[in-house]
Amino acid sequence: MRRRDLSKLMALGAGALIPRRTRAQSDVEMRYPRTPGEVGAQVVPSDYGFAPLPIVDVRRYGFDPAAAAERNTAAIRSAIVALPRVSGAAAGTIQFPPGVFAVDSQTIDIPQYVVLRGAGMRATVLQTANDGRGDALFRLGGPSSGALKYGCGLSDLAIILKHRNGRAVECNETCGACLARLYIECDEVSRSRTGEGVRIDGGDVSSFFNVLDLVHTNHLHVGFRVTTSGKVEPTQQMFKGCLALGDVGTDGSSVGLWVETGGSGSVWQGGNLESCGDGMRFTKGCQSMSIVGARFEGNSRDVDLEANVSAQSFIGCLIGVPDKIRDSDRVSNHRFIGCLNENNRETPTLDPGQATKRATSPGQCPLIIEGFPGDTTAEQLLIRNAAGQRLFSITNEGKFARIGNASPAVISGSRGANAALHNLLTVLATYGLIVDNSSP
Repeated sequence: MRRRDLSKLMALGAGALIPRRTRAQSDVEMRYPRTPGEVGAQVVPSDYGFAPLPIVDVRRYGFDPAAAAERNTAAIRSAIVALPRVSGAAAGTIQFPPGVFAVDSQTIDIPQYVVLRGAGMRATVLQTANDGRGDALFRLGGPSSGALKYGCGLSDLAIILKHRNGRAVECNETCGACLARLYIECDEVSRSRTGEGVRIDGGDVSSFFNVLDLVHTNHLHVGFRVTTSGKVEPTQQMFKGCLALGDVGTDGSSVGLWVETGGSGSVWQGGNLESCGDGMRFTKGCQSMSIVGARFEGNSRDVDLEANVSAQSFIGCLIGVPDKIRDSDRVSNHRFIGCLNENNRETPTLDPGQATKRATSPGQCPLIIEGFPGDTTAEQLLIRNAAGQRLFSITNEGKFARIGNASPAVISGSRGANAALHNLLTVLATYGLIVDNSSP
């Protein structure tokens, strides 16, 4: 070697004289050696530089921005099966790094006690070609089994659906599942679609006590769907600060929240339903759900209450009552309490438009009004017109207190000469209680 060549190498530093070690060599390989769990699951790490426990870094199994979708999906599955076992089941947290990663369209099951966590709602981005013909990309709880699955979760990442009919997340027969700080978007928005953000499925055992916290869905046909593919309805979901943004211009039948079956006892707190065909749609089986402090904006309809839906409560919402509410139910009064419409004007506190109470089974009395005990004079049933005039009222004793904005008429005249009878017939006809066709 000539002197000038050596001087160039020395200028580059000692590292230039020593070949760079690959990750499969020496101390890097020994840093985090293969665990018994990996051996038992027949999983061989591709990079021993990342820790397997207590929080598993998915990069240990080949998860990489430059990797193919199939390889990244396989890395996630390897990380799950290599977790330590609790009562024979995998348990622990899988950590995703920041970056944009391709994953394939096949479903990734998240068993109970397993949590997948990214580096932030938009810091970790997963892109998938899931087309909705199978299950969602992530299925918390795994396949239906007729048994509840506890404590699984997905958080702090974004899912970009490259297909307009793709499905992102499903909670299947779960109890206490947690979806937090998720951003879900459909990447194809130029035409109608069937894609779904989050589906909660009761299966054959129900699904309840699940928490959805700051889950944002964008350009989906259905942002959130509560339903069942089995025999049992899901109940008691908690939605906190969730957002559903549709595309009413290119997908006029989009729905922000679709309570298709079940949902009783659920709470939607805060958040936004925007630019959808229906901001919220209730189909059947939901006995009572509370929507508190939600904003409805730019929807064709804010709420669609279909037949066979019991009373729902909207409290402190910005909602278009009555113009953007369709009530096909007419069984129970849906409550709108302390709400404002889109023009910041107070909304009715009860069902918009005509409210009809009807029995839904034999022997029912659909409307009961009870007076205060001991009160014999107050107007218990009162009907006013738009000007506030008392058109009709009944006391607690069942007597007429007011008819036609006037006190009950006084009947006078002689009974013997039929003057009293003539007066009575005239009054009854005036009240509309009879048609007087009597002869003079």
